[in-house]
Amino acid sequence: MGRYSVFEVANSDSTLLSFAFPQFEWNGHLYINTTEALIDIDINTGHILNYIGRSGKGPGEYQFLNSTAFDPINKYIFVSDRNPNRILKYGFNGGYIDDIPINNASEI
Repeated sequence: MGRYSVFEVANSDSTLLSFAFPQFEWNGHLYINTTEALIDIDINTGHILNYIGRSGKGPGEYQFLNSTAFDPINKYIFVSDRNPNRILKYGFNGGYIDDIPINNASEI
């Protein structure tokens, strides 16, 4: 990302953010990792547009959000989950696509 800006996120008591780590910016969207969720925020308005996955043990859910990557050409978001060791694949709309098992997600 290289540059950082400060802007107000339009949130409420149900969407309070504590720790927020910018992951990537693309096409007017800022994706942040709060360690509990990957959140898509509109850079211009500060509105939360989408939550990518959620905490849990079911399909498309993660237990420990470790790191993220994105593929802007195919419009995929990849999230590594340290427990169990896997990478979850989502579309840019937040829809869950698939799990990819790996040996050690903490090294990603």
